[in-house]
Amino acid sequence: MTYDRQLLKEELKRDEEVRQYPYSDGTGKPPILPPRADGKPSKLTIGCGWNLTDNGLPPIIIDQLLDIGINQAALDVHALLPEWENLSDARQRVLLNLAFNMGRSTLGQFRIFLRAMQDGEFEAAAVALKDSRWFTQGGKERSDHLLKKIVEG
Repeated sequence: MTYDRQLLKEELKRDEEVRQYPYSDGTGKPPILPPRADGKPSKLTIGCGWNLTDNGLPPIIIDQLLDIGINQAALDVHALLPEWENLSDARQRVLLNLAFNMGRSTLGQFRIFLRAMQDGEFEAAAVALKDSRWFTQGGKERSDHLLKKIVEG
């Protein structure tokens, strides 16, 4: 792999936003939890009783989760497009960004896009991505800069 991992991390932090406290993926708002049996408000916890509601995640854990997510995205991209490592740094980061954002199963449904990337038809790949629902749901800034990187490499 030849991509700039630090640049990818910066791009993902910009595109995904770094949030210390839990939020709903669909709304960006904190999750609504049912009250506890005693009627008091529930607190969202993770791992071994870590109270996310009050404490959020420390920056070091956020960074470790980002690294884990990037590693998973690389495995996902490799499974979908084994030749991806032959692409330019910018195009590798686009594929990783997409896999990080939508996961292997959803990215795998972008067959026309993936085939165009595999065949080196980057303008066709950009068109296929632009014609998807992801393009309007992923945020205009993110969508535009990813399309530009696909075309320009």
